[in-house]
Amino acid sequence: PEGAPVQINVAAANRCRNGEPADDFDVNPARNHISFGLGHHYCLGAPLARLEAGLALSAFLPRFPNARLSGTTEVGWESEWMTRRIKVLPVVLAAAGSSQTDHER
Repeated sequence: PEGAPVQINVAAANRCRNGEPADDFDVNPARNHISFGLGHHYCLGAPLARLEAGLALSAFLPRFPNARLSGTTEVGWESEWMTRRIKVLPVVLAAAGSSQTDHER
């Protein structure tokens, strides 16, 4: 009703837009996510965050091209009032060209 309080949950933004799987990790910029806000509310730190993510992924993926979720433990989430973040992400890593067996990290 008019005058009623409204609570917006930013953490729910972009989930399952246009029939896309809600929990898939997709770094494709064409998804038009609103994680950094829009218009005059756009996050000033967004370019730095994108640069950091790009650098991290471009260093990680060539080194560990076969990285995968371990499947032995579920992803651990930590929630606060308006945010949700990964606290535990069990992955299996093996360096590119490594003859060693994978190690869970």
